[in-house]
Amino acid sequence: MHNKKSVKDIIILVCKLLLVVGAFTYLIATGKLTYSDLARSFEHPGFLFLGIIGAFVPMLLCFVRYHLLLLALDIDLGLREVFRLGFIGCFFNTFMLGGMGGDVVKVAYIMRDTGKKAPVIASATVDRVLGLSGMIIIGGLAMLLALDDVLATPSLHKLVVAVFSVLAVLILCSITSIATLLRNRKWGAIVWGMILVGGVYAIYKLLNGIEFNPVKSPGEIVSDEVLMRGRITLAIAGGLFTSLLCIFIMPSLQPGRSLERFISNKIPLGSNLMSFIKSLLEYQNNLGTLAISMILSLFTHGTNMTALYFFSRAVDLEQAPSFADIFFAAPVAFVANALPVPGGGAGIGETVFNELLELCRSDAGLPIVGGASIFVLWRVWYILLGLIGLPIYLKGKSKIIAAEEEYEAEMEEAKAAENQSDA
Repeated sequence: MHNKKSVKDIIILVCKLLLVVGAFTYLIATGKLTYSDLARSFEHPGFLFLGIIGAFVPMLLCFVRYHLLLLALDIDLGLREVFRLGFIGCFFNTFMLGGMGGDVVKVAYIMRDTGKKAPVIASATVDRVLGLSGMIIIGGLAMLLALDDVLATPSLHKLVVAVFSVLAVLILCSITSIATLLRNRKWGAIVWGMILVGGVYAIYKLLNGIEFNPVKSPGEIVSDEVLMRGRITLAIAGGLFTSLLCIFIMPSLQPGRSLERFISNKIPLGSNLMSFIKSLLEYQNNLGTLAISMILSLFTHGTNMTALYFFSRAVDLEQAPSFADIFFAAPVAFVANALPVPGGGAGIGETVFNELLELCRSDAGLPIVGGASIFVLWRVWYILLGLIGLPIYLKGKSKIIAAEEEYEAEMEEAKAAENQSDA
């Protein structure tokens, strides 16, 4: 069994590496990524330095956010220890090609150090969700601000529907489930129902205010913009309706209740879903911490976008992007960059950022090229900053390896017990 697992892991790793190599090969072969752009950044040391600072500060903010989430569950490692583990996690995420990512390393070490399992896993899960949620929120805001241009670009139609759908579900489900359901406040259904109806109407009025080609008669062809307006409205309304349903179903998802047992035992990946919900339950009495952590997440992504802007000035492209252009292209690129491939999304984030930035126009009306070079410059310095974790890891290597082995053994035992119970 172990050999089969090893072969499977190797195949998955090779596929991931091929994806990275393919993405960079495409960027270089098409001239979207050039060495001259990267070399030119050293001619503007001021902007380069500001970009490096802009890439380093978000790292530290992520460590602070994780520290707050740990404290909320009575896990006080000390900020210095959290920073140490944070840098080790960054190093693993960037350089290690095996199955042990930075989050797993942190979880394994803290579990071994504190003897706590559920709270530690919950803190890591919620930390990752808050980080991804912040990117989605900013991405939705960016597309909303540029909605005229987005709807006029057919290649973005599927993306904008997906972003707004996820955004609606994310925001409203999070608020309703955490603020009302976890405390079983029945009056919350009425309050949130009113808010959701008002939200659907407000969003419809917002979209309805956009100037589209009018449909004068049923026999005329409906424009893509009009169809997209309808799809977006339905997507957001569907997200809000889903959120409203959460008010009624979440109490049954709590441990031991009927729906929790059904999902865990009968639904594919149901146990993973319930693990996520249990992670949220750990924070039911720490809503303030979640709010502060979300604000930190938004500020973190904003700082990363600022770093990209300074790096774009260091690269000194012929058609320089404005901060609004960066704000439009970066959030979705960072979401793509979160994909679990070697190098922390290497090649994927660059490709998405480059393609979205090319949709923007300079003052001269020309497409903005060179987005891949900007993103690679950010990645290079992020990787170099991640090397801070190497000496820290080497200093405590034996403890970390022991923690990893204990964690893997515990996960194997839990999986075996789950398979036995299913049988």
